[in-house]
Amino acid sequence: MVYNLLYLNVYYDYLHKMTYKNIYWYFCILIFVLGQPLLFIDFNTGASIFLGMLAPAIMSYINIQLIERLSKEKGNLMAFGFNMMQFIVKSIFLCSLTYLGVKIIKLDFRIFVPLLCLTWFVFHLIEAFFTNSLIKKSIINSVKNELWYKCNFNNIMLKTLIICFNYQEIRSIFNYEIPQF
Repeated sequence: MVYNLLYLNVYYDYLHKMTYKNIYWYFCILIFVLGQPLLFIDFNTGASIFLGMLAPAIMSYINIQLIERLSKEKGNLMAFGFNMMQFIVKSIFLCSLTYLGVKIIKLDFRIFVPLLCLTWFVFHLIEAFFTNSLIKKSIINSVKNELWYKCNFNNIMLKTLIICFNYQEIRSIFNYEIPQF
């Protein structure tokens, strides 16, 4: 069981540190490479890609950085509360970007709004999986620490019993073989 917990801990460390943050970096670089030339060729398309895809991705990346920091410093409950509050903040951000894109910049709402909502939704799901992996990692670490303390406590108790009693008395009390130290 301890081996399985250690394996799961390594697996969640890999997912936590590599996969989620790399998704953000690759997506932002890809959108920047695609959006920059389109900005000069067709302003509406380039602005739709930048404002509708890059802005929510950057906002979401900042959010996962804050969630990770809160989870490490304040615990999972504080990170969970922040994540719930951030859902409201991101909804206001989504409405503000929609107003900015459609009313002020005059982007085509039939292209801009679906891009913005789809990007926001996908990165909100990635945030949820990221937060879930943080919580699972924390639970695995706490169970691993608890098992270590129990094993350490049991070894201390066993050594104390061996010191206080002789080997035959302990064997008769517990009815099993005690290892020699």
